[in-house]
Amino acid sequence: MLLLGFGFARRSAAFSHADSVHAFLDKMLGPGAGFVATWMLLGIYIVFPPVSVLGMTAFTQAFLRHTGIVTGADGLPIALVSWALVWLLVWRGISLTARSVIAVEAVSLLLITALIVVIFVRLGTGNAPGHQTLTPDVF
Repeated sequence: MLLLGFGFARRSAAFSHADSVHAFLDKMLGPGAGFVATWMLLGIYIVFPPVSVLGMTAFTQAFLRHTGIVTGADGLPIALVSWALVWLLVWRGISLTARSVIAVEAVSLLLITALIVVIFVRLGTGNAPGHQTLTPDVF
C-alpha cells in the first residue's frame, strides 16, 4: 500500500490531472491502457461496497457464533447495520473515515502479532496440536 501511494504521489507531481488512473496510464502506456484501467476502476467502485458489507456480515456472524453470544445470527440485520456504518463514515467525511481505517488496521496488526506470539509459544513449549514442536527441520 505504501509503495502504491508513493507511486501515485510521484506521478501526481509529474502529471497535473484530475483523473489520476486514466491520465497516468494514458501517458505511460498509451490510451488503450488508460481506457481499460478506467473501466476496471469503475467496476471496483461498483463491486467493492457490497462485497465489503458481505465481509462485515460474515465476520460478525462468525464472531457472534464463536464467542457464544448468538449461535444463529441472521445476516440481514447485521448487513443493514454495516451499510449504516459505511454511510455514516462517508457522510462524516474523509478525516473520520481515515482515522477509523487506521484504528482498525492498528488493531488487526496487534491481533496478528499476538497470534504469532501464541503460535511460537505453543510450538516452543510443545503444546501445539498434534504435539508439534518448533524445529529447524523446515530449512
